[in-house]
Amino acid sequence: MNFYLFLGVFLLSSISFSATPQSTVGNVSELRVYMEDHVNVNARGNIGFAIDSPLVAPCTSFYYSANENVATSILLASKASKNQVKIYYYSDVVAPWNSKTCKVYTVEAI
Repeated sequence: MNFYLFLGVFLLSSISFSATPQSTVGNVSELRVYMEDHVNVNARGNIGFAIDSPLVAPCTSFYYSANENVATSILLASKASKNQVKIYYYSDVVAPWNSKTCKVYTVEAI
C-alpha cells in the first residue's frame, strides 16, 4: 500500500515538474481577451498578450485564465504607463488553440 502511495506521489510530482520555466522582461505590445463567444472553444475564457522582447521558442505570445484579475490589472497598467513587466512562463506548455502561445504562471510589475 505504501509503495503505491509513493508511486502515485512520485508520478504526480514528475508531471508537475516537467514544464520548463522561463522569464523575460519587456513592454506589453498586445493584449486581447478571448470572450465566451469566440469561434475557437479552446480559447474562450483566456487572456492573450505579447511583449516586445525575445522569447524562448516556440513562444511568440502568452496566455492565462481570464480569472486572474490581478495579472490583467498589472498588464493594463503597464501598457498604459509604458512600464516594463517581468513574465514567468513555460516554454513547453502551449495553448490548445495556438502552438506558439505559451502558458504564463507569474506576472510581475517592475
